[in-house]
Amino acid sequence: MYVSDEVLADLQHRLKSTRWPVGAGNDDWYYGVGRNYLEGLIDYWMNEFDWRKAENSINAYEHYRVNADGGEVSK
Repeated sequence: MYVSDEVLADLQHRLKSTRWPVGAGNDDWYYGVGRNYLEGLIDYWMNEFDWRKAENSINAYEHYRVNADGGEVSK
């Protein structure tokens, strides 16, 4: 399975358009993921992560789709 270039371009656009909240004293992550960590993660996704390389690694394995009790299950 491959993700279209349009979907990846939309993801890039959404990541670049992130509206960051004002810091709320969350250095201990009590309210969720720390902003600095999340900013670094998004920067990695936008500038370093190679989706096509990861996609090719995933697609190197066989995939199966079966119907179990009326619902599709992919493996």
